[in-house]
Amino acid sequence: MENRFPQGNLREVAENLAFFSAPGLVQGMRTTRSKSAATTATTVTVVIAAFAALVAGSGCASLNPTGGAAAQLAAGDFNNNTRFGRMELASEQVMPENQKAFFEQHKGWGGRVRIADAEMIGMKAKKDDDYEISVRVSWFRIDEEELHLTTLKQLWHDNKGMWKVMKEERTDGDLGLLGERVEQPTDAPLHENVHYATVRIGQR
Repeated sequence: MENRFPQGNLREVAENLAFFSAPGLVQGMRTTRSKSAATTATTVTVVIAAFAALVAGSGCASLNPTGGAAAQLAAGDFNNNTRFGRMELASEQVMPENQKAFFEQHKGWGGRVRIADAEMIGMKAKKDDDYEISVRVSWFRIDEEELHLTTLKQLWHDNKGMWKVMKEERTDGDLGLLGERVEQPTDAPLHENVHYATVRIGQR
């Protein structure tokens, strides 16, 4: 059940209850040495413990996102690491069976291929444990002066509580970002040099 009470209010209530259960006050309540005083002190202690557990539980829930929020957070870390060439860190978020392909596709990143920007532009749930995230990447080669744009699709899977990349592929834009072979254009001559056989009149 979702906690609808602000955490600040819960802490305030817990602190107030703790104040009223302070040793001096509880000891004063027991001056009558009656069973009702002892029962009151025990009840206050139980209430304090219950509120403390509620505050702790609500705090943990807010710090541990799940589902799509967790996948989006993991994708943000992954794409930030790949953008700046931290491939070893990024590889920890790749399924073990896909790590070889990951290093092969990204071997130029941080070297001859530089990433100017990487922006998550879309997210779609495939099923409970899988999300498809689209990323638009701006990049360039260090030996060129041209900025390229490529859209990647990443398939994320919840692997026992750890979100990992199962697959990454290009869906739009320029080739070459994931190590694809790109044919470099060559300067072709304007006119084809054609030679014709010489024919002399009167000769066979």
